[in-house]
Amino acid sequence: MRSKISHILFFIVLFASLVTSALASNDNPVFSEDEVKYRVKNMPLFFPPQYDAVVGSYLRTYFERDRTKAERIIGNTALYFPIFEKYLREQNMPMDLRMLPILESALNPHATSRSNAVGLWQFIQPTADGYGLANNPFVDERKDPHRSTQAALRFLRKLHERYGDWALALAAYNGGPTRVNNAIKRAKSRDFWKVRKYLPKETRNYIPAFIAATYLYNYYEHHGIAPASHAVGMQMHDHVRIFDEISFQQISEITGVPNYDIEFLNPSYKKRIIPKSYSGNYLVLPAWACQLMKNHLPQVQTVSGPTIDPEFLQQPNYMRTNYTVRPGDDIFKVASVFNCHPFNIKYWNNLKTDKINVGQDLNVYMVTYRKKPSFRRSAQPVNLPQKKKRVPVKVIPLLATKIRPVSAFHNSDFTAKGGSSKFKFYTLKHGESLLSLVEKFDRFTLTELLTVNDLKIDAYLAQGARVKLPN
Repeated sequence: MRSKISHILFFIVLFASLVTSALASNDNPVFSEDEVKYRVKNMPLFFPPQYDAVVGSYLRTYFERDRTKAERIIGNTALYFPIFEKYLREQNMPMDLRMLPILESALNPHATSRSNAVGLWQFIQPTADGYGLANNPFVDERKDPHRSTQAALRFLRKLHERYGDWALALAAYNGGPTRVNNAIKRAKSRDFWKVRKYLPKETRNYIPAFIAATYLYNYYEHHGIAPASHAVGMQMHDHVRIFDEISFQQISEITGVPNYDIEFLNPSYKKRIIPKSYSGNYLVLPAWACQLMKNHLPQVQTVSGPTIDPEFLQQPNYMRTNYTVRPGDDIFKVASVFNCHPFNIKYWNNLKTDKINVGQDLNVYMVTYRKKPSFRRSAQPVNLPQKKKRVPVKVIPLLATKIRPVSAFHNSDFTAKGGSSKFKFYTLKHGESLLSLVEKFDRFTLTELLTVNDLKIDAYLAQGARVKLPN
C-alpha cells in the first residue's frame, strides 16, 4: 500500500514539474537562433558584428538563464544612459560605447571584480589614479557615474587613437594594451577576429560579450523582457556641483528627498557626507530637487555674507500624457520642453535612436506641484527646514484622466506669445493648477493654455493668480 502511494506521489510531482516547465516555456518567447543571427548581422554597430557560439551563450544567459538580470540591466539604463550619452556627445564619440558598462558591471556602480576593479566602468586603482579618480575615506570616484564616465571616455579615446579600431580598443580596455599588442604581432593583423585567438580567454570573449550587450538593449522586447523600471522622478535626474562639506541628511532636509534615494543616486560617497572640494563634487538628485539645491547653494557654500531666500517646492507628482511631434521638433527640443533627458524620451517610447518623426505620438511625463511654501528673507544664513514626510510619487496613466493629451494645434487666433484676442480671465482658487483647469473646462488643451499665458510646462501659479482661458 505504501509502495502504491509512493508511486502515485512520484507521478503527481513529476506531472506538476512538467506542467510548471511548460508554463514557464510559454511565458518566455522561444530563443530562435536563426532570428537572432539575422538581427545581429543587421544590427547597427560601430564595427561589423558577428554571431558565434560565444555571443549565443551570453544571449541565452540574458533571455533564458537569468532574465531577472536582463530586466534589471534594462531598467538601470534609465539611470545611467543619460549620463553616458551626455559625455559621449560632448566628446563626439560613438554612442555604442554606452553599452560597455553593461558587460563590465551590469550597470551596478557597486560592482567589484576578482581583480578589485570597481564601479560602472570597472577601474582598478592604478588606472583610476592615472585618470584622477580619488579614493579616500570619504569618496571612491570609481563609483561616481559622472567622474568615472569622464575618465573612461578619456581612456577609450586614447586606446582608439592608438589602434585606430574600436574592437581592438575595447579589447585593450579589458585586457590591457600589452596583451593586445602581443596578439597583433603574433597574428600579423589588426583585425580583431584574426587577433582574437591569441588573446587571453576573457579578452577573447570581450567583443562577443559587447555584441550580446548591444543586442540585449536593441531587441530585449522581442524576448519578453520587461524592464525593472525606477520611479519617474529618479529617471528625470540632474546634478549640481557641491564645493563645501554637506551631509545627506542636510540635503534631505533642504529638498525633502529621502536619505536612501540620495544614497542610491550617489553611490561614491562612503559616509553619507559629500566632502569639501575645490574642484567640486557631483550631487545627483531628481531634477526638481536640483533646483532647490541651486537655490540653497549660496547658504551651503558660504559661511557669511548675503544669502538667497529660496522658495521651496514640495515633491511633485508626475502625469503621463502624450506629445505629437511637430515640424522643426527634434528629441532635444522635446526633452527641453518637458525638462527631462533625451534618453528619457527614448526609454519611455522604446526608441533606439534619437530620430523622431513629424506626427509621431510620444509618451512623456509632466511634473505637477502641490504648493510652494515661502520662507522669510534673512541677512543671516537661514536654518534648514525640518525634514518633511515623504510624499509618494503618483504616476497617473493617461487613460485614467480626463485631461486631453498635449498635442500640436493649429488655430489662427493663437500666437506664440500673445495668445488669443478673445479670452476670459480666471482666478485660481486654493488647490487649483493649470492641469485642473484643463480638466475642469474640457474645451482646450494644456498646450493651448500654456501658449496664451506664455508659460512653461512646469509652471507653478499661486492661489489668486489670473489666468487667460482660451475660447
